Amino acid sequence: MHLLKTAALSIGSLLLTAGTASADGTWSVGAFAGVTVDYYIGGDRSDIGVGPFLAYDTERLHLGFDGASYNFIARPDLTVGAGLSLRAEPDFPGGALFSGLDRGTAVEAGVFARQSLGESGYIGGGLRRDISSEHGGYEADLHVGTQFALGRVGVDASIGGKFRDGDLNHYLVGVSASEANGDRSAYDPGSSFIPYVGLTASVPLSDKVTLVGAASYEHLGSTYEDSPLVERNKTGSLGVGLVYQF
Repeated sequence: MHLLKTAALSIGSLLLTAGTASADGTWSVGAFAGVTVDYYIGGDRSDIGVGPFLAYDTERLHLGFDGASYNFIARPDLTVGAGLSLRAEPDFPGGALFSGLDRGTAVEAGVFARQSLGESGYIGGGLRRDISSEHGGYEADLHVGTQFALGRVGVDASIGGKFRDGDLNHYLVGVSASEANGDRSAYDPGSSFIPYVGLTASVPLSDKVTLVGAASYEHLGSTYEDSPLVERNKTGSLGVGLVYQF
């Protein structure tokens, strides 16, 4: 379920940016639950799911359900690295509209960087490209954010945008001429820019247990809304998890 990967990414990002990893390595084990808003025609408007979380982190290395990465530069003010991750195939609903649309899981390689701005701000971004020939496209991301504390609650708020090329968008919402039929017309989406906002929070329950939460919203725009497979031009997610670190 795509919700589970979304929640794992949010939790993993929160733990990494919180600087909880040690030079000797830190294991994070937990579970999470959440809900996402589906944008495909006939899909569940609120997709609810639960799943496990597992990750191993050092100051430079990350291994987890959300992928693997290595930081070539790992300073308190600057992080630069590269990694591998999976993009799960589109969660097409059943029915005639989506019958015959063959999509598989893609393996993507990427680079990323994060630079501190002042005491609490930061700017980050990255580029991920398919290396499995599943869609052949890429996604670039740029965002700014801030981290602060509200009592015992640590908060990370960000705003940014994603650029997706036409090949990736075709994989997600496109219909080729050979896939067109009486239920769906051919559609070549082209590239798109998707603005988004994100919010993550953590509450330490003990020295080893942390309650984490994440929320996100994306405005998909007309590139997605004009697809014969799509019924809404926005999506979002809300999740909560409990993580034990040792």
